Amino acid sequence: MKSDKLPVWIVLILAVIITTQSAAQSGNRVLEYTPPLELNEWEYRWGDSPFLDSGTPLWTRSPESNQWDATDRLMNPKGEAQDYLWLKSTLPDALPAEQMVAIRFIWANAELYVDSTRFYQSGPMEYRYSNRFNNYTFHLVQLPSDAAGKTLYIRVVSGFNDVIGIRPDKVYLGEENSLLRFALRQNVISFGIGGVLANIGIVAFILLLIGKRDRENRWLLFYFGLSSFCYGMNYVCAHVLSYMLTQNTILLYFLTSTFLLFPVGLLGLFEGIVGAGKGSIIKWLRYAHGWLWVLAIVLDISGVLPYFTWAPVIFAVLAVSLITMIITVIPAIKNKDSEARIFGVAMIITAVPGMFDTVFQGILGRSDLPSMSPLGILFFIFILIYLLDRRFSRNSNQLRDAHQQLETYSLSLEERVRDRTEELSQKNKTLQDTLNELKDMQQQLVQSEKMASLGQLTAGIAHEIKNPLNFVNNFAVLSIELADELNEAVEKGEDVELILEDLKMNAANITKHGQRADRIVRSMMEHARSGKREIQTVKLNDLVEEYVNLAFHGMRAQKEAINVSIVRNYDDHVGDVMLVPQEIGRVIINLCSNAFDAMREKKVVSDEPYVATLQVVTQCNGRFVEVYVKDNGGGMPQAEKEKIFEPFFTTKPSGAGTGLGLSISYDIIVAGHQGEFEVVKTSEDGTEFVFRLPQKG
Repeated sequence: MKSDKLPVWIVLILAVIITTQSAAQSGNRVLEYTPPLELNEWEYRWGDSPFLDSGTPLWTRSPESNQWDATDRLMNPKGEAQDYLWLKSTLPDALPAEQMVAIRFIWANAELYVDSTRFYQSGPMEYRYSNRFNNYTFHLVQLPSDAAGKTLYIRVVSGFNDVIGIRPDKVYLGEENSLLRFALRQNVISFGIGGVLANIGIVAFILLLIGKRDRENRWLLFYFGLSSFCYGMNYVCAHVLSYMLTQNTILLYFLTSTFLLFPVGLLGLFEGIVGAGKGSIIKWLRYAHGWLWVLAIVLDISGVLPYFTWAPVIFAVLAVSLITMIITVIPAIKNKDSEARIFGVAMIITAVPGMFDTVFQGILGRSDLPSMSPLGILFFIFILIYLLDRRFSRNSNQLRDAHQQLETYSLSLEERVRDRTEELSQKNKTLQDTLNELKDMQQQLVQSEKMASLGQLTAGIAHEIKNPLNFVNNFAVLSIELADELNEAVEKGEDVELILEDLKMNAANITKHGQRADRIVRSMMEHARSGKREIQTVKLNDLVEEYVNLAFHGMRAQKEAINVSIVRNYDDHVGDVMLVPQEIGRVIINLCSNAFDAMREKKVVSDEPYVATLQVVTQCNGRFVEVYVKDNGGGMPQAEKEKIFEPFFTTKPSGAGTGLGLSISYDIIVAGHQGEFEVVKTSEDGTEFVFRLPQKG
């Protein structure tokens, strides 16, 4: 239970203030007064008197004392109840003026006689239970001026009678103010206790409506207010003083009937604070009492079963509940929890006086015995407030400690967050430096791959450029010899036309092969040039042939050169294509170089005669032109095929490749030229790659 939100002492303080204010207002009216006279020595007689022709009851003319029985109980005297009850007592010989007799009747009318003269009648002298809502009031009847020394007769409709004065079974004579003041003095303690309890319940309900609490505290506050209000209203409304002040019998009756809901609140409090326990019937008793109250009100209002007829049954149910409560409380007393023990003892102290009043007053009808319940219930309320305040204080201390711990943790958390932030900043800086290093390394690897490709291209170009250089050198030597022959012919006067024709032919050959060497050097320079390349219209077959030759001659220039048979199958329908020549050339060199490496490895491990063969095919396929490069090397596993285009993935031994060749080639074809690049197939018989480029237009 979270009682830290339940200001229990506010309930008590407000209730005491309200009750004290009400008592003070009533106390202002209690001045010096003459105590009223008590009428003693009552006699009763069941039944009704015959009436004379004059309407005078015979029993008031002829007392017939032998048929009247003495009684000290005016409420339900002995004998079998009949339709009417007669009571009589002799008035004092001396009476002050304006004397009143105080008599209360519930759901009944009455007639008052002095000797044989009727001086008061409250209503028709017949009992009907359905007429109980006619607002029968407390009777304050003024006696006739000559009533001193005469006999007072009271005729009551029998149904349910309660002939009471200021105290139970007592009838007093006195002035109206004197009777009221006397009643206040006689009942001030019990009336005050009931008022305190009722006001505690009212304040609890107010706090329940205006406060914001969790579900558990709301139910606890509800049961607390219900038990206090119901018992307090029962005890206030049951006193004659309430009838004298209110003058509304029906209202007081229904307020008094709320005592049936008192066990509901008490049982709910017990279950909420101590717990019902395994196998307890506390919850079912609570439900039973709630429906018992509803049933009693419905049956009483409908007239099916008068409340006072089955009142002993109701009190018997209440007694069973109190006994069950005592049995259920015993385990709580044995509990090690001090609060449970205190609450259990308080419940027993409350239940035992309640059992006394229930059995003797409710079941046996002994109204002459004092009521013990108020002291028990008041003690219980104070113990309950003490427990709630104790729990409230403990929870407040826990909340304060938790708040201090939270502040300490908050400061520690700030320091930890600051340290963690600095640590993360340092790690972030380290990561940023590492990222920069990785970027530099990546650029270096890309550049290394470019340089490797350039190296292969350079080796091929160097091999290719030897041919035109040889031609230039050879024709230059021949030209020198022809020049010498020309000089000799001129000196001898011979014909020089043939010699000049040979010189001209040699110069033409030198020019031709010089231009070829120039083209090769220019291609090498363009291939090595950095920056963005321009898209050009190029004859694809010529481009493929040029770079296949360069790749082949580059391989032949290496130490581990092998003989490779190159099969060319170029589609004549493949014409001009928009592309970047240097980049496509790099792709062709990369594919051919990988094919040469694969065939070299297979040649090394192969035990059978092996002829390395490279097939290069171009063809048109719809909106694409395709270039196939197929070798008859050892192929690759399927797992490697799935990752062949990933950066830094290589099938070559460590240190033999960067793993960027095919990755860069894939980016050139797919991203740079909006084409396609894939491994067509791979097996033990070799691997086939194809890249597709969009056709011109």
